[in-house]
Amino acid sequence: LPLALDPQGHKLSKQNHAPALNANHPQPELCQALACLNLSVPSDLRVQSVADILDWAIDHWQRDRIGQARTTSVS
Repeated sequence: LPLALDPQGHKLSKQNHAPALNANHPQPELCQALACLNLSVPSDLRVQSVADILDWAIDHWQRDRIGQARTTSVS
């Protein structure tokens, strides 16, 4: 799987003190995680519910695209 990095190039982990996900508004981080898997969530869907985003992701999932994913920097 691709590795998610912060802007300084450090992997996101508790060990590196990565910030917690925003439980009140998780859509941006969910979309960033999907981008790491080469799934580009349409902009109009990014403001929808988590369930809607996950339904879209399941419908568009392509396992063979994971190996094509690049290391993605997230903020």
